Amino acid sequence: MSFHHRLSRMRCVWVALLILTAPLAAGADDDTPVVVVDGHLHTFEEVLQLMDQYVSDDSIVAFVFGSFVSPAVGEVLGAEVYRDSTGVLVDPVISDSSQLLLDEADGAFAAGDYDTALALYRVIQRLEPAYPHILTLIGDSYRVLKMYDSATYYLQTAIDANPLDFKAWWYLADTFYALDYTVEALDLLTRAHVLNPCHQDLKQHIVNRRGDFGRGWDDWSFVPQIQMSEDERGQRLRVGLEWMCYGAVKMLWTYGDGYREKMAGDSDDPVSLRILEEKEALLAHMVDEQPDERLMRIVDDGRVVEFILYEILMMEDPKIVRLLTEESLERITEYVDTYH
Repeated sequence: MSFHHRLSRMRCVWVALLILTAPLAAGADDDTPVVVVDGHLHTFEEVLQLMDQYVSDDSIVAFVFGSFVSPAVGEVLGAEVYRDSTGVLVDPVISDSSQLLLDEADGAFAAGDYDTALALYRVIQRLEPAYPHILTLIGDSYRVLKMYDSATYYLQTAIDANPLDFKAWWYLADTFYALDYTVEALDLLTRAHVLNPCHQDLKQHIVNRRGDFGRGWDDWSFVPQIQMSEDERGQRLRVGLEWMCYGAVKMLWTYGDGYREKMAGDSDDPVSLRILEEKEALLAHMVDEQPDERLMRIVDDGRVVEFILYEILMMEDPKIVRLLTEESLERITEYVDTYH
């Protein structure tokens, strides 16, 4: 029995789906005898045909239905990595003597001796002018000393020097909070979270700050219940029953011989390709399951790309955030503020 027939019971009317998800989908020609793979999204009917074309039926040895636990929390990122003038990501290294001073300054700060910490950070700034994170540490020292004008200056300068430094956004948010600029503070704090989405202390900080103003955090997530594996006997798909269509698309992208390459075309952008993969899987999932109201609203609002980036890709690999443009980061920040 072909893969097409195995999943035939899950086919639904695609017209309504395509109307609903118009911002995502390119139309398909039902009269085309062979499905063309050229980078456009496919309907689930086409996916079933493509599974027959690209995935050897004999190689799929098991479908297992079951439930899953939530995945482990992703990596917590550091604050020091920055993008140089050519766009290359740099993980800065300072001299051994400066590192000793930095350790001493951090120790003084942890002990509450903020004046000593600040003085040492200023020395390091002179010794390591190409180390942008020192601006964040200086700004935070001014913040805890309640010298908010200096704190604002240094933290904003740190953000200008390295927009990826989530701690600079975080400490500037706390500075604004102390100055009663609450709306601005929450915006800055949300951006800090976007830059490091798996940092649980930072996330709790947002929850607490929102709570101060009677605003909650809607803590929901999109966790596809699938696992794929492969051994000498073939491929296996372990899937929650309601995720079968989603899993079929993921199998096609993972094990379809040449499928991913044809979908990529001339593009060499791995993030864009992953977004395309998740769009196709999401469309299939929406065929098989009635999406909840929140997901429907996200689709209607044209925020599917931000949904995929934040809810799926950044949770799998938070370092993806370092590859995104400023415009993308702004849109994800707005997304989080709206739907969480």
